[in-house]
Amino acid sequence: MKSLFLSVKSTLFRKTMLLYSFAVFLPILVFFLFCYSTVYQSFEKEIYTSNINKLNTVKNVYDVKISELRTLTEKVDVSPSMTLYQIQNHPDSVVSTLSFLTRLLDPLSDIFLYERGSNKLFSSSGTFFFSLVLPNYIASSDLTVDEFYYVLNHADSVNVRRVISPNDQSYLFYYSPLSPNFSNPTRTIVFVIDNEKLKKLFNFSVKEDVNENVLVFDKNLQLLSSFVPDSKGMVLNQITPLLEQHNGDFSDTIHIDGRQLYVIALHSNETGYYYVKITDMQYAMKSLIQIKNWVIVVISLMLAIGAVIIMLGLKFNYFPIRKIASQLKAYSKSGNDELSTIERAVDDLNQLQVEYRNF
Repeated sequence: MKSLFLSVKSTLFRKTMLLYSFAVFLPILVFFLFCYSTVYQSFEKEIYTSNINKLNTVKNVYDVKISELRTLTEKVDVSPSMTLYQIQNHPDSVVSTLSFLTRLLDPLSDIFLYERGSNKLFSSSGTFFFSLVLPNYIASSDLTVDEFYYVLNHADSVNVRRVISPNDQSYLFYYSPLSPNFSNPTRTIVFVIDNEKLKKLFNFSVKEDVNENVLVFDKNLQLLSSFVPDSKGMVLNQITPLLEQHNGDFSDTIHIDGRQLYVIALHSNETGYYYVKITDMQYAMKSLIQIKNWVIVVISLMLAIGAVIIMLGLKFNYFPIRKIASQLKAYSKSGNDELSTIERAVDDLNQLQVEYRNF
């Protein structure tokens, strides 16, 4: 190391080091830039595309199912068997029709038909008194009995609400008024959508370890559906401000409990809903992180091999010249570097030989 330090002043040493450094480290730099520009960016794009495709699947399923509910609403609205006369005098026929309609939509678990001001609900499962059917679905902070009753009697447009039953089963309640052109509604229809059945329609699974989660918000940013429960509400507290800020499609990252989460959101022009996919960054970037680790290992190994090559090159090329130059210093004044020292020494020896011959 000491001899190497002493050689720093040598022009030949600096030229040799510069040559070997370019020869060794330039390919390493090219390799690193190739990995970053090609491999890293390709993987990052693939991760983004994969998440967008999964979220698009959710968005398309929800949008299609909501549009199907609108079609069912129109069918009920114009159906002769759903007139007020049939409801009052032939409830069995009404129940039979509602039961048939549940088979037209996969995640539909029940249909309520309600004549405003009455105390009965006509359901695809039968006819119930108002106070008896509600406990089957409503016993949570998401929707109280009074709220349910108010929406039934005052809904003048489509209203979708999230309901969690006592056994933590999640439902979507789709309210719609029924009457010609919805101008003077006297009836309300409610579609009860089982969120678990809806999730089974998607072509990818969501694990309960919160590696992935999908949230669906209505146009008022009220949560409609969540694939994985957000018991502490920490995700909601950070997602809602992002939706208000961007007001459309976006991707971003958030930090919760020391974890970095990757967030992608899509906005539906058809329903006005917001679809948000949340993925743990360690999970989303797993393959990319592994590749980065391997690249770091490979580059470190290449740097170590490069250092060995430089030392060997110095040993077999530079150090012999320096040894010769140091031995010739006794015969001549040292030059700026080893080569000039050797040249001067050779010139001095030739001159000395001429003088001896003349002598």
